[in-house]
Amino acid sequence: MRISLVTPYGIHDGIASYSQILVEALRRKKDVAVRVVKLPKSSNPLRFLIAGLRCGQGADIIHVQYQQACFGSLLDVRFLRSINFFPFFFMGLIFYKLLGRKILYTIHELNPKNPLQVLMLPAIWISADAIIVHSRELASILERSGFGSEILTLLPFPLKRKAPLDKKRSKAELGLPPDKKVVLMFGFIHPNKGLDLAVPASQKFKSEAVFLVVGSPRIKGHESYYAELKKSAEGSGMLFHGYIPEEKIPLYMSAADIALVPYKWIQNSLVINLFLSYSLPVLSSDLEYFLDIEREFGCVETFRSGDAEDLARKLGPLLRSPERREELSGRASRFLSESDISKVVGSMLCVYAHLARRPRRHNHFNDY
Repeated sequence: MRISLVTPYGIHDGIASYSQILVEALRRKKDVAVRVVKLPKSSNPLRFLIAGLRCGQGADIIHVQYQQACFGSLLDVRFLRSINFFPFFFMGLIFYKLLGRKILYTIHELNPKNPLQVLMLPAIWISADAIIVHSRELASILERSGFGSEILTLLPFPLKRKAPLDKKRSKAELGLPPDKKVVLMFGFIHPNKGLDLAVPASQKFKSEAVFLVVGSPRIKGHESYYAELKKSAEGSGMLFHGYIPEEKIPLYMSAADIALVPYKWIQNSLVINLFLSYSLPVLSSDLEYFLDIEREFGCVETFRSGDAEDLARKLGPLLRSPERREELSGRASRFLSESDISKVVGSMLCVYAHLARRPRRHNHFNDY
């Protein structure tokens, strides 16, 4: 079975990291050949057309990692960022569809309130033989948008269980105070991440905790938010360590006592999965994706999304109760078993095998 994986591979973001995990696992499987087609980081639409024209060469199945941000943006202006170059990639992709290649999408995120993102749905609907999602919320959005449940597969986010380093040594190496708890926030800086909600808590608990923000803005449009965040956090217990190389991630995860995920909007999060892979106790906002994890596994605690006071109210007892932190960490074990990469990749191989055996899906050009 020959798989062409289309992804922003090699770019440091959540989907690229996800794809790297996936490729490494698939390449260990017999009878599976994986070829990576890298989406460009470019504002030139012709480069996306070229990627589309290359994506099906020598492949039986084309597996596209889809999110609006994967396909560039017309201009770095707030509204226009949603105008992406997927239509140019699609022109190449549909050529292979007509040649009989099977098309599989993993859709990582879709905002149904954004008309420019919704505008891309007919192209996905026309071309998709199957779709993988990692959240029930996203599966429901797609079903309401006219995608049949028969082509949707809900899979956990693939994870590897991580062994943490010594906490005291990790804190010492990072220059963090040994007598204070470390509340870690991690990932690209974006207004949707809600890091501003943590500032009041960092001021309230600065005698007993340091709030550590690790990451930087991915695009220029988010730099002003980052600057405002730093300014508002002056004099609090919040530290900013910026972007870190991948090899330092275990050090930061091991130094943390609590992981904080105060997002205001998300449908799928590499960050919370990374935290749970280290069995960290997690406090997150009560968005649907996080509530699903809380309800099913009990390994995260939630506060009201967008409510800084409720964040502080829930964080205080967690800082002061090693028993509660240990309870949350222990409950991550079942979550990790369900999300184990070997199990998820096994399910994905079943999707591939089903696609390989299935007759060509009928032409939808006149049906949408």
